[in-house]
Amino acid sequence: MKFVEFALGGAGVKSMYHFNPFIAMLSGIIFTAVLLYISKFFTLKLTAKAY
Repeated sequence: MKFVEFALGGAGVKSMYHFNPFIAMLSGIIFTAVLLYISKFFTLKLTAKAY
């Protein structure tokens, strides 16, 4: 549960107004980059090659 709170930007304070949005944005950027890399890998692997 603490990891989920950290991933959402929790600052360790129990108030909902003390969340840091940059942690969530950084996690989203990293997650998007990983998904784009996986997508590129499978796209290159599945493309039809012209002989």
